[in-house]
Amino acid sequence: MPNGILESFYRLYDSNIKDQIKLTATEEWGGEYNALSNLLNWDSCLSCRFFSKAVINPFLQIEFVDTFVKVNRYSLETHVDGAVSHPTKWILYGSKDCNEWTIIDSRETQELAGYNRKKFFPIHYKGNIRCIKLVQENNTFQYLHYNNTLAIRRIDFYNTIHDITYNNKSSFLESVKISLMILTSEFN
Repeated sequence: MPNGILESFYRLYDSNIKDQIKLTATEEWGGEYNALSNLLNWDSCLSCRFFSKAVINPFLQIEFVDTFVKVNRYSLETHVDGAVSHPTKWILYGSKDCNEWTIIDSRETQELAGYNRKKFFPIHYKGNIRCIKLVQENNTFQYLHYNNTLAIRRIDFYNTIHDITYNNKSSFLESVKISLMILTSEFN
């Protein structure tokens, strides 16, 4: 399976990834193992994840700062700490400007109801996207303070190589590097 867009950005930019991808979300639960920044660190510990505080419809938003992408699938990976708060119902939105949103996928499934699971889901939206927002409507653990929490270890997005397009011409070299990383990972 090829690297996703977020992982390719991480491999290319390492600690400077925050200049390329901006994450916002429902407030995190707290502690280094639950930090939002764990979603952009592919070398983080196995127990690391993003774990939100309990709110109705917790969300995660990814903004590609200088980039538009076209995605044809995405993956979600659950954390390793048992049956707590794995997504079972969510809506995925896409936007060109991070203000006007279009539903690009919605799911109600038990496929992620367990620890350390990774699943891929298709996206049939064909337009350019700058921002993607995952809004969870339900999870596997409806008990006390874990109700209405969003907990995932990884999220990533996949596309065809020629679909990565940049806002400015000076970023052409970066788009070529990312495309080559995605292509190379298909053959490893």
